[in-house]
Amino acid sequence: MVERLRLAIGIDLGGTKIDIGLVDETGRIYQHQRFETQVAKGAQFIQDQMLETVREMQKKAETPILGVGIGVA
Repeated sequence: MVERLRLAIGIDLGGTKIDIGLVDETGRIYQHQRFETQVAKGAQFIQDQMLETVREMQKKAETPILGVGIGVA
């Protein structure tokens, strides 16, 4: 029997950059994206950008995502 990966998505939302990673329970990174926080475009733009990235990562993962966590300074 093949054991399925237990994956989650972590988001680091900072004032100058956003890091989003798809990781397993040991901390191994399977996907990673980093982009500038475009504060001038407003909160809705930033939220939409993060959500789009999360959805893209979910589609590429070959197993269900257990959850999404976000850290904000």
